[in-house]
Amino acid sequence: MTDRPRPEVADGQPFAGDVVAVVDESVHEAGGGVYYVVGAAVVVDPTRVTAELRALITERSNVVHWAREGPAMRTRMLDVLCESAVAASVQWSATGRRGQIETRARLLTEIATWVYGEGADHLVIESSDTTMNRRDRQTLARHPMATEGGLVFRYDHRSKQEPLLWLADTVASAVGEHLIGKGSGAYERLVEARLLPPL
Repeated sequence: MTDRPRPEVADGQPFAGDVVAVVDESVHEAGGGVYYVVGAAVVVDPTRVTAELRALITERSNVVHWAREGPAMRTRMLDVLCESAVAASVQWSATGRRGQIETRARLLTEIATWVYGEGADHLVIESSDTTMNRRDRQTLARHPMATEGGLVFRYDHRSKQEPLLWLADTVASAVGEHLIGKGSGAYERLVEARLLPPL
């Protein structure tokens, strides 16, 4: 996903409540297709958790992205996730490379249902490009729980400059690595912390 700012991205805007869900995806090659993984986490007191996450990168300017991090930062991210998230979820599917758009829509719908059940006030989705962001909005507008006024929670897209998204990236990436046999330590820690059920 890109970190470039886009007009429809809500970076820096206040959250619509104290219970915030964040969603990110991770795509892992597997044979001739991919595992498409959508991870989510719910936090309360997002201001405090954001400050904790920002403290992880006091000596650097770039954001946290699981795929680019070393063991020390990955461990710190898991620490914050296990201490600060009140819930986490993951939806995934094996799909062909050309099936990723439809797969994303289906998995986002499933995650939105979970977010509703967790009582979130606000859902933050990691921003992709303008076309994908529009497709996400169309998917959520068609959600079975949506009314003419939209969903019961507010949602928007934000870039990886939003630290809370780093938590969702951690969930999705940990499960993705487990699925392709790249390593299960991070996934197992989330299961042990009772944030995720065994797959």
